[in-house]
Amino acid sequence: MYNRLFTKIVDSSIWEEPLPTFRIWIMFLALMDKDGFVRFASTEQVARRARLSLKKTAQAILTLESPDLNSGSLENDGKRLEKTPGGWIVIGARDHNNIANAVNMAELQRLRSQYNRDKIHANAQRTHAVPKSTSSDSDSDSDSNVDSDADADANATLAKARVAAAERKEPGTTARSKRPVYQSDRFAIFEWQLDELGRILGDHADGFDLHSFFDLLSQQSRESGLVIPRDNVWAWIQNQVIAEAKRRGLSVLAAPAAPETAGERRERLRKEGQAAFLRGDYDKK
Repeated sequence: MYNRLFTKIVDSSIWEEPLPTFRIWIMFLALMDKDGFVRFASTEQVARRARLSLKKTAQAILTLESPDLNSGSLENDGKRLEKTPGGWIVIGARDHNNIANAVNMAELQRLRSQYNRDKIHANAQRTHAVPKSTSSDSDSDSDSNVDSDADADANATLAKARVAAAERKEPGTTARSKRPVYQSDRFAIFEWQLDELGRILGDHADGFDLHSFFDLLSQQSRESGLVIPRDNVWAWIQNQVIAEAKRRGLSVLAAPAAPETAGERRERLRKEGQAAFLRGDYDKK
């Protein structure tokens, strides 16, 4: 769980407040949930978490609960906090989250556009590749082109293997549903999978922008070196989508149980066979 901090804070009136007040405010922004609620049982608990004295903490909270005539927000006369049972409410949390969501969507779109540009550039390079030279002076350049082509071929082969694995997991799907509607060097998404994710997201499916999220997942896993479980790619993708939906505060359906893998099936049959033997089911008549 994380919350964004925007650069406009340096131009706001909170920037002029004493350091204890500023510290408490930043801590509340970091800890608030999607509704702006920050759970603290008492001012003493806030002081311990902020590592400030009780006196400074109480004064800071009083300042944040009081009207701020210099605030850029007209909501509640510029008040930033409101005491509520079990903690405090950050009054401007809804506006803060709306801006954060807009920034997230813009970043997803930027990453998607960058990925498409890189893909087009890579294809153009391969199409117009210079033929391998026979001269000794061009050996290093030729080797570089061969290595680049080998990497691209390896990524394409890996993507095809994941496509084939996903198709084997759903033997009952039609030929139309087996065509990928999204494919990267990390994973592929088929029409039936896209429909299932849409069912999980429900009314939030259109606003979620699954294709942009797939681009982001691919880039993040590529940059982090994450090894996606090949035998259970579909379950991993469902979990990622559901986790992101919960992070955005969306109410979604639970994903169905992951299908049994071949290894899990062998282990289950082995255990069932042992249990049957112990019960005497295989005693000779």
